[in-house]
Amino acid sequence: MDAVVLLEIGHRRFQATRELLCKMDYFKELGESIPLTVKLDRDPQFFGPIIAFLRKGRFAVDVEDLEPAAKITLFEDILFFGIPGLHYLIEDDMKAKPEEKKDDSEIKSDAPSGVEAGVTLTGKGCFLCGTTDHDESECKFNPENAAGVTS
Repeated sequence: MDAVVLLEIGHRRFQATRELLCKMDYFKELGESIPLTVKLDRDPQFFGPIIAFLRKGRFAVDVEDLEPAAKITLFEDILFFGIPGLHYLIEDDMKAKPEEKKDDSEIKSDAPSGVEAGVTLTGKGCFLCGTTDHDESECKFNPENAAGVTS
C-alpha cells in the first residue's frame, strides 16, 4: 500500500498518498523519498481543491467568482506545485475578454503598487501583474522567477 503523507500547508493539515503527490511536478522527482511529513510555508486556501482535482479530475472552485487576488494566489499555487491540466483553467480566466472591458470611471484601484489599475489583457502582456512590457514568464510575480530558483 502506498504511504500516506501528512502535509502541513500554512498551518493547515492535509493527507495524500505519495502516488497522488507525484502527480505534481513539485513532488515528482522525490517519488518514494517524499518524507511522511511535509511542511510548506504556503497559503493553504487552494491546496485542498488541488488535491481533490488530482484525485477526481474535477476542480471544485468556481474560478470566475474569485477575487483577482485569489486568482493570482491560485495561479501561483498551480505554477509552484506544477499541476498538469489545471494551469489553463485559470490562465484563460485571468485573461480578460475585450467585451468585458470597463471604462476608467467604473474601475476601483486595488492594483498592486506599480501596476496600472484597469489594464485589460487581450493575450499580449502579463496576466499576473497587468502590464504589457513583458509576459508572465518574465514577471516578478511568477514563482518560477524567484531568486535562487533554477530549472
